[in-house]
Amino acid sequence: MRVLHVSSEYPPIQVFGLGRAVQSLATAQASLGADVHVVTNSIGGQDRDVTMEGVRVHRIDFPSPPKPPDDTSAVIQFNISALQTAARVADNTGVPDVIHVHDWLTVLCGRVLKWMHPAAQLVCTIHDTAQGKYFGRLERWQQYMAHLERWAGIEADSVICCSEFVRGEMIQHYDCPPGRIAVIPCGVDERRSAVEGDLASFRTMFGAPDDLLVLYLGRLDQEKGVGVLLDAMSQVVGIVPQAKLLLVGKGPLQAALQEQMRGLNLGSRAEFVGYLTGNVLAAVLRQAAVLVVPSLYEPFGIVALEGMLTHTPVVVSDTGGLSEIVTDGETGLKAAPGDARSLAQAILRVLCDDALRERLAENGYQHARTHYDCRDMAARTLQAYGCEA
Repeated sequence: MRVLHVSSEYPPIQVFGLGRAVQSLATAQASLGADVHVVTNSIGGQDRDVTMEGVRVHRIDFPSPPKPPDDTSAVIQFNISALQTAARVADNTGVPDVIHVHDWLTVLCGRVLKWMHPAAQLVCTIHDTAQGKYFGRLERWQQYMAHLERWAGIEADSVICCSEFVRGEMIQHYDCPPGRIAVIPCGVDERRSAVEGDLASFRTMFGAPDDLLVLYLGRLDQEKGVGVLLDAMSQVVGIVPQAKLLLVGKGPLQAALQEQMRGLNLGSRAEFVGYLTGNVLAAVLRQAAVLVVPSLYEPFGIVALEGMLTHTPVVVSDTGGLSEIVTDGETGLKAAPGDARSLAQAILRVLCDDALRERLAENGYQHARTHYDCRDMAARTLQAYGCEA
């Protein structure tokens, strides 16, 4: 079976949850014997057609046309470039059996490819929805996102949702027929959590030997609840002065969050460290006393699983896909979304109870590797295509 993924992002360029999820799925599908191709963004003209971990990655032409004035136009332009690249790939390597697109970001390209190759299946994975991400308050361009998500539910031969929560959103907001939706969680690969080198040397990069590192990993966006985490940390450090928050990631709210930090007088107890990848990111995860995922909206929560795979205890908001991943008191702790006091209490429980911290770390690790292995998720996806792994 030849599978063509069209994804707006893919490593090694800076990626968020979607890019990591597509990489895990594509590489696992290739390991199961599928002929897997990915059409994705350019990295400045480098590695236009390369094989990475068994996946043939094809990047759009570079330089691309002039950058449009707004993000929505940029997505449309990307779809045109992706379509050109995908057509070239099909001519050179053969027509795909499955065209697998991800979110509204690539559904336009996928629909035209389906028109060009009507025998191929068009599959769309919905990783989140505009209705949820923007809390139902949609500006014009966000309404366009929502229209494309609804259209994907109609035009795709089948829809995959990353959680029961997102399946519910597709049914409630977009009237997607329930029988056409398969729920297949994102998978994680334990090999990506390995660390090369001396962990102690990484430790010196981010804190003093006696610091208890509280880690946040993700975008600095409204739905991620980082402001709630800062409020919670102001309570935590009053009880555990050696607690230190590391904020790993970038986003449009960074300036506002820095101002909030100053107002809370967190000083050296909170630090932005920017975007980290690979070995350094895995090392930071292993050094953390707790990973906190304070999202107000979270369709899945792959970052929680990535923490679990490094034996790091997790504290998450009791919302969306996170609620499905974490069992409170067993594989992690849950806090009420948007409630800084609830979040602070959960963080303090982990920091102040060594036995609890060790139990959550071990249970979380076993849960992630047993129930969310990327090869198992890839096999389920191939079955959803109608192909047994």
